[in-house]
Amino acid sequence: MKMIQWRKPEGKTISVLMAGDFCPREENSAFVAENYKEITAGLKDVFDEADIRILQWETVITQADTPILKQGPNLRCSADCLNFSKNLGIDVHLLANNHTGDFGPDAVMETIRHCDSANIRTVGAGKNLKDALKSLIFDSPAGKIGIINVCENEFGIATEDEAGAAPLDVCDNMELIRKTRKEVDILIMAVHGGHEFNPFPSPRMVKSYRAFAVAGADIVFNCHTHCISGTEVYENVPVVYSPGNFFFPGDQYSMPSWYFGYLCKFYCDTKGCFGYEIIPYTFDNSRMRLMNEDELQKFEKHYDFICDTIQDKEKTKKIFDAWSCYFMGNSYLSIINNIKEEKFPPDWNNEDIIKRWIHIKNDFCCESHNDMMRNYTYLIANRKVAKAAEYRQLMEEYYQPSWMKDLIDNRK
Repeated sequence: MKMIQWRKPEGKTISVLMAGDFCPREENSAFVAENYKEITAGLKDVFDEADIRILQWETVITQADTPILKQGPNLRCSADCLNFSKNLGIDVHLLANNHTGDFGPDAVMETIRHCDSANIRTVGAGKNLKDALKSLIFDSPAGKIGIINVCENEFGIATEDEAGAAPLDVCDNMELIRKTRKEVDILIMAVHGGHEFNPFPSPRMVKSYRAFAVAGADIVFNCHTHCISGTEVYENVPVVYSPGNFFFPGDQYSMPSWYFGYLCKFYCDTKGCFGYEIIPYTFDNSRMRLMNEDELQKFEKHYDFICDTIQDKEKTKKIFDAWSCYFMGNSYLSIINNIKEEKFPPDWNNEDIIKRWIHIKNDFCCESHNDMMRNYTYLIANRKVAKAAEYRQLMEEYYQPSWMKDLIDNRK
């Protein structure tokens, strides 16, 4: 697609290629480890042309049978899956995500050790909270590059004395941006958060990520939603709300949007980022490839509408109202409604009781879940649920676009 550029480069330049969520899942580990060249052949040239390559590594590298109690699946893979990253020349793995801690603190450190052995830098996880929040700083032809990587507060977050992922905390994160800004020429703020399968960022996400740009980040890059979202240039800083999955195979996914994404190629000099382009692709369980001309036309229309919507504050809010009331909000409230205890407070040492309430922990602690529940209950309390239906049909059209579904159906 056409490059977006807002100023002319000065001096030496570099390109930084960033990719979304990668997870082979345990059942696909052997296939990915053995067939990585065939899987990545359709995108290999794009990676070879970049100077710096960064990937969101959304899985634990371990064989330990120590899954933590959490909402959602516990994901892991074998160390041989690092062949995938090494073949693409990946320089950095982003580890701050809701699966880094899936098998406990020891597995977090095991994952970091495996990446180190493969000569791949990591950021966003560490032996404790202080270590996990450390910025990654390294040299490049255009000067020093700094990367900060955090994720929303779900499960596996580092503590003062246990390994885990670096947490999102807008105020603390902004302070870290200001501090790191003084040490580097190019600063990347990478976040893992948002609402799964929602192509439109929430008002809170837009506000927070723009704040990161104002605080001093040269690039703001978000993953996690498992679907394509939009981008914008805010105060001469590119903000990516979600590039979709990079490679996340599995027949269990009924969502067509799961199998589409785009790479972000940022162009930088010693003054930061001056332009970027997005490179759309699609994948199935055995290969990845760039979109063809027909697919690109449909993608651009989809992508452009989302980008335009992000610039409309009122419309963004109304779309989020529709999402909260008519898509994911009801499933969350139904879980709360089904929790019944004969006495309260119950025995919090009882493992079965804890399992029943673990979902509630996520609703309170994860920024996106909390964001949606606060919005939905506000709309309920103020008799505005019916009004929120204004953008329900639009959300249905973009939630799982017909053009994506058609492409998936044609593969079968």
